[in-house]
Amino acid sequence: MTAHRALAPRTALALLAAFAVFALVAAVLPARAGAAQTAAVQAHLLWARYDSAAVSRQLDQAKQAGAGMVRVDLGWASLEVDGKGRYSAWYLAKIDHVVKQAEERGIKVLFTLWETPCWASTAPDTLKQGCAGAWWDRKVQRYVEHLHGRHAAVAGAPVTEMRLYDTFYTERYLGHPDEQPAVYDANSLLVDAETIDGVNRPLMIIHGMADDNVVVAHTLRLSSALLAAGRPHHVLPLTGVTHMASQEVVAENLALLQVDFLRQYLRL
Repeated sequence: MTAHRALAPRTALALLAAFAVFALVAAVLPARAGAAQTAAVQAHLLWARYDSAAVSRQLDQAKQAGAGMVRVDLGWASLEVDGKGRYSAWYLAKIDHVVKQAEERGIKVLFTLWETPCWASTAPDTLKQGCAGAWWDRKVQRYVEHLHGRHAAVAGAPVTEMRLYDTFYTERYLGHPDEQPAVYDANSLLVDAETIDGVNRPLMIIHGMADDNVVVAHTLRLSSALLAAGRPHHVLPLTGVTHMASQEVVAENLALLQVDFLRQYLRL
């Protein structure tokens, strides 16, 4: 039997953020002039293998790296495993601990919600089996309902051409582009844009114009290739924005734009 308890104020606020901002993408809407920028990192602080010492160690590393925010994935399947409103006491305690430790270091926490509990899953009965036994081993928590041929996608700051991705390990694995052009072509979305089936499905591409990690040329060249192939798509360029989300409100607004796009084309 799972123990349950009411939400503490700190946890309630944290979960409110989790439900309001369920996705944080690699690019954000243009920030207002003079607005403060916040460095952020991703950490799996609620995973089972992270004990209290591991949480403290990762938050210390985040602070030393200059991060003012940490993004943590929060499992709905763990939070309400036994039913709606029946919060797992052990999981709430982990959430409280993470938030408290982050606050002590001056770090904000942004929760992203993932994994559906069995009771709320749209998985078929052949998988759910009355939610008996180890239903998580049957991937019930990650089941995606078939949308009857409806497809749509959002890509944030995508790497589309490895010749443009100047990280140190690219040539280690792919070889020199002048010596191994076929390898680079095989890993290029620019080639796929003209040949692969199904690329006519609705696609939104989001990219920060000031991205110094994945430069905006990746998106511009993919858009050019898609246009040349007569494949419809949407491009959302973000003026003055780099690769990382920096403002909670802006990140939330961008997430809502993506939700609206997916709802429109998936007819949800």
